[in-house]
Amino acid sequence: MGLPKRLTEMQMRFAELLVFGDEHGPLTQTEAALKAGYSPKRARVEASELTNPRHSQKQTHKQN
Repeated sequence: MGLPKRLTEMQMRFAELLVFGDEHGPLTQTEAALKAGYSPKRARVEASELTNPRHSQKQTHKQN
């Protein structure tokens, strides 16, 4: 299993936005990803992978 990886600045910002929302209230996963700085083209996918890390690891192993 190894050592846990540290979160990047964008990942930490995503988590903060997802948990606490912004000045206007709660955010969806995609909105949090966009506000954290992820590309509009990949925001939905990144949000899904960040909130479901085991699922994304399985997909990565299947592709290799």
